[in-house]
Amino acid sequence: MVAVAFLEKKLDYLVSSRPTAVNLADAALKLKQVIANAYIEAAENMFEDDVASNKAIGTFGSSLMRQQAKNPDKLSVLTHCNTGRYDFR
Repeated sequence: MVAVAFLEKKLDYLVSSRPTAVNLADAALKLKQVIANAYIEAAENMFEDDVASNKAIGTFGSSLMRQQAKNPDKLSVLTHCNTGRYDFR
């Protein structure tokens, strides 16, 4: 979010250099919206990728543990130091 705030501050500074230039203010406002939307879209894509990766890891790990278990119908798992989506701190 620091990068977004930095860019917005620079756009505000640019607009302040020509306060009567309506087209400049309009363009700066549009750019702020583009920046915010790009930031949100990137964050959502990262989240979706993270969920997909975690599900794939879980599916693979579950399959591997069931193959290796003496009794796959009665399997216990102890987790330690979770990260990513499964880290509920």
